Amino acid sequence: MSGYTLATLRTGGTIMFCVVYDIEIETTLETEFEESWFVLCQDIYQRHGSLGSRLHKMEKGKYFAYAQWPNKVAWEKMWATIDQLTHPSQGAYLKALISSTAVFQGEVTKDVLMRETYSS
Repeated sequence: MSGYTLATLRTGGTIMFCVVYDIEIETTLETEFEESWFVLCQDIYQRHGSLGSRLHKMEKGKYFAYAQWPNKVAWEKMWATIDQLTHPSQGAYLKALISSTAVFQGEVTKDVLMRETYSS
């Protein structure tokens, strides 16, 4: 893990804040949901300062998502203004969505997620 330091945890001098969402959607709208989720997350990244998200499918109609933020304040600020989000993909997202709940949230204390496998 050459080049791996505590600095990987930090963005702009603050510890990353992460949130895990439990998501249930209409099973007949999975493609629409995934596509609209992707577009909306890009918009949130560009306009609200997130560090990105990952969507994971557990089974038909059940997902969880992992979102990273520079800090909790940025995440809370996004939620305070999210009603102003008027992206064209929002309709498809809301049509597919049954529920979305933030089940875990917290600051990163150790980080060993890598983008590629280890090679010696």
